Amino acid sequence: MRYQIIKIFVTATFFMISILVIGGCRYDKAELLNPPISGPVNCATSPAKFRADILPLITSKCAIPGCHNTDASGGVVLQNYAEINAAKDRIYERAVVEKSMPATGPLPPAEIALLKCWIDNGALDN
Repeated sequence: MRYQIIKIFVTATFFMISILVIGGCRYDKAELLNPPISGPVNCATSPAKFRADILPLITSKCAIPGCHNTDASGGVVLQNYAEINAAKDRIYERAVVEKSMPATGPLPPAEIALLKCWIDNGALDN
């Protein structure tokens, strides 16, 4: 009887330690999963312009067939200033912070910086 109790205790202890070890083996540090844009972004010296920078970026990376074009498979149409401006907070969250959009993979750091600067500077129609 005593042997069975010890065996149950050892098995339960092993199981608990295994759960802790496996649960602790995660790579979930946000700064490691989504590294910040290398170096500080100075939006004052390189402001992003909607027509020259943002619209071509959104058109080529987001408003593509199956995503945010006129069929709105992605749920939101992003083809002009009004639509893009209305979605700017969500664009910031998904493309700049989470780096989970576009669906084809995160944008390069330079394009992330353009979006960040454009939105941080008031998302102007310029």
